[in-house]
Amino acid sequence: MVGNHEITVSVSKKPITGSPVTIRVIPQKGLICKFGRKGSGEGDLDDAWGVMVTRDGNIRVCDRNNERLQTFTLNGKYQSTTTFSNISTTVSPDWSTVSEDGTIFTSDGTVGQVIGHDEFGRVLRCFGKGVISYCFGIAMSPMDGRVYVVDNKGHCIHIYDQDGNYCKSFGCEGQGQGQLCKPVGIAIDGEGKAFVSDRHNHRIQVFDAEGQYLYSFGSEGSGDNQMRYPSGIALDCDGNVYVCDKGNNRVMKYESDGKFIGRIDSEDNTVDDPRSICVTDDRPLGYVVTNSKGKNIQVFSQ
Repeated sequence: MVGNHEITVSVSKKPITGSPVTIRVIPQKGLICKFGRKGSGEGDLDDAWGVMVTRDGNIRVCDRNNERLQTFTLNGKYQSTTTFSNISTTVSPDWSTVSEDGTIFTSDGTVGQVIGHDEFGRVLRCFGKGVISYCFGIAMSPMDGRVYVVDNKGHCIHIYDQDGNYCKSFGCEGQGQGQLCKPVGIAIDGEGKAFVSDRHNHRIQVFDAEGQYLYSFGSEGSGDNQMRYPSGIALDCDGNVYVCDKGNNRVMKYESDGKFIGRIDSEDNTVDDPRSICVTDDRPLGYVVTNSKGKNIQVFSQ
């Protein structure tokens, strides 16, 4: 029966440790739905990048060439469009994250800045211009609320507070530990560790909250523990890591230390040129949402 069910396991009429447990039965595993098409109309997408889960469980998409954010339900029903106001320049949104008070921070790669705005698109503040060469992924630390911004052309990560004050940067161009080459995505866990998709080095690098190198996983290839040009990256509420393996047209799941768990998509339901990814907070396994080729959104159950 589809739905949430509570199960108790007992020995000699006494529940064992861990009982009861709630399990979720889903109608199918793998690809649940696919929506979006190239265009500029309501629900259409054009060179879309970042996807994120909103507070009410919907999916917000950075619709870059259409200079807007669009929100959909998890099954693909169009909800709303957010366009930017109270700003003199056009905005080309790449990635978004949201703070505890509901402020949305969106990276604008064309200008090289971060825009803080409300859910209606009213711009509250802009920062990073002149420091950020080309911003892509953006994430907020659950530890202290600081905003981490991926500088793709600067081969580094910049950290700001939510008022837009510059804190520090870490990373530089190279192939060594702590060095980056064209990074794209970033995600931060509950301990403040930053997981960065080091795209042209074909690996994921992990840093502490201050940008000190901790460890990395992945290498160039198509095996389980390999990747080609990783793009978007996300974490679930248990700390597992989800990677858009862009060059191999697949989505992979790892434990936080880099141990391979499994592939989210399949040979029957593949992703084409996956760019970004997010995971819902459903327990025990969240739904995985990916952006495919900048014009389609695909939702997978695990």
